[in-house]
Amino acid sequence: MYDWGVPEIIHTAHLVTWQAPEFEHQEKGISWYWLTIIAAVLLVALAVWQRNFLFGIFVVVAEVLVLLWGGKKPRTLTFSLNEKELIIGSRERYLWSEFLNFSIEERENFSLVVLQFKRLRPMLHILIPAAQFQEVKGIFFSRLPQVERERSLGEAVEEFFGL
Repeated sequence: MYDWGVPEIIHTAHLVTWQAPEFEHQEKGISWYWLTIIAAVLLVALAVWQRNFLFGIFVVVAEVLVLLWGGKKPRTLTFSLNEKELIIGSRERYLWSEFLNFSIEERENFSLVVLQFKRLRPMLHILIPAAQFQEVKGIFFSRLPQVERERSLGEAVEEFFGL
């Protein structure tokens, strides 16, 4: 029988801790919801005309998800940085060695830090309050290289449509 042992719990002092929303929320007016519904109806009509019922079902499911997720408010998460890792909430932990680089976008109330993983994974987006930005930025600079990053087409579409 193998003795796997007890996982080691590492207690390290946090260099900095802050709270921020899990994503940038953009308020959507009633016209935004109506536009998505009209677009979905047009796409379903196109699917029926083309006799592509699978696409029609896909559009209906996608529209339901857009309507549900469009009004979702972000949770407030606690972020912590220490010598070894980035901690998000109580469940997510990322070692500094998992990241390749980072980029920064300064905004009005928050700054956005985008972390790129070494392995094939989606980039991690973190919001930092303006009051703590300089402190957090210094910690990132001491551990990872900063790169200039152009926004992807997906990010531009999200911003344009207010997603």
